Amino acid sequence: MQVKLKKHPLNFDHFEYVISNMRQWDELEIMLMGYTKKRLLKMFDNLQGVTATYQNIPVLCAGYQLFPNVCWYWFVGTPLVKDFFKNITREAECMIQTNEKRYPKNKHIVQVWNKHQDSVKWLNILKFKPFSSYHVGKEEILLVERNRT
Repeated sequence: MQVKLKKHPLNFDHFEYVISNMRQWDELEIMLMGYTKKRLLKMFDNLQGVTATYQNIPVLCAGYQLFPNVCWYWFVGTPLVKDFFKNITREAECMIQTNEKRYPKNKHIVQVWNKHQDSVKWLNILKFKPFSSYHVGKEEILLVERNRT
């Protein structure tokens, strides 16, 4: 029997918990992108998405921000996300497909630290491919876009 996560609309209590308990790689990645936990919490009102819990413990928050012609996805997880890979991948694919139908002319984009290999591999599974990058010191941040073909 596969254990499933319970999905919830994005809410601040879950978001705050996940931000406070995020995976080390996520924390390093957000710092490279110029964010702090405090700054992420202040962005909450501009985010759309979901949270997921296991036994009432928040496991992840994921969603997107809309900009002109761009749907920019984000994902932050606690160390528990590794236990729910298939479920999370399936739900992410559903969210992306829904947004592709809702915003068919938009680019669907994610930024990811190239050394965050679990995320890079996961985004490849979700058909995101690099189209550009930028550097923060010696570190590279990839900009990846969903391939719709």
